[in-house]
Amino acid sequence: MENLETLKPVLGEELYTQVAGKLEGAKGILLANVADGSYVPKQKFDSEIAARKQTAQQLAELTRNHDTMTAAMEALKKQLADAEKENAAGKENAVRFDEQSKTFQQKIADLTENLNREKGRLKEAAGLKEQVERLTAQLAEKDHEIAEIHKAGRVLEELRTAGARNPSAVIRIIDMGKIREEESGMTGLTEQLDALRQTDAYLFKNVTPPKGGVDGSSAGARVKAADTLNQQVNDEIRRAAGLTM
Repeated sequence: MENLETLKPVLGEELYTQVAGKLEGAKGILLANVADGSYVPKQKFDSEIAARKQTAQQLAELTRNHDTMTAAMEALKKQLADAEKENAAGKENAVRFDEQSKTFQQKIADLTENLNREKGRLKEAAGLKEQVERLTAQLAEKDHEIAEIHKAGRVLEELRTAGARNPSAVIRIIDMGKIREEESGMTGLTEQLDALRQTDAYLFKNVTPPKGGVDGSSAGARVKAADTLNQQVNDEIRRAAGLTM
C-alpha cells in the first residue's frame, strides 16, 4: 500500500487514521495524480521526506559546530588577553608571552578558517532546505488538486443519480466550496439540489411538462410545452457553460 501521509492534511487526523487502517495491506490501490496522469511513486515521496529530515539534521549539526567553534575562539581570545596582562607584569614573561601569542594567533586563524568553511556549508544546507520545502509545497498542492478532482467525480455521480439532464452543466452552477465529505457522507449538496429543483426544475429529468388547455388541442400543447422545456434546458446549459445566448 502506498504511503498516505500526503492525504492527512486533506482528510484530517481522525479520518486519515480510519482510511489508513482499512487500506492496510490492500492490493492494487495506488496513489496517483489524476490531474495530469502522472504517478507519484512511493519511493520518490519517501526519498523527498528522507531528504528533508537529513537536511534538517545536517543544519542542526552545522549550527552546533558553529556555536562550538565560536565559543572556542572566544575562550582563546580571553586567554590571549590574560597572557597580555601577564606580560605587562614583567619583561621576564616576554618570551613566554611571545610564544603563547603566536600559538593563540595560529589557533584563532585555524578556527576562523574552519568557521568560514562551516558558514559555507550552512549556506548550502539552507539552499537544500529551501528546495525541500518548495517540493513539499508542490506535493501538497498536487494532493489538493487530486482531492478536488475526486470530489468533483463523486459530485457528478450524485448529480446523475439525482436525475440531472446534464451533470457537467449543473456542477458549474452549484457551489463546490459548500460541499464537504464527512464520515456520514457528502454534505452541502442535497440542499443545493433541492433549491435548484425549485428555481430551475427543467435541469432535471423528472420535470412534468404543462398539460393542454380547454380548446381540445392537448396533444399540440404538450408538444409545444416539451419544445419550450427543451429550449429552456439548452439555454441554461449554454449559460452554465459560459456561452453567449
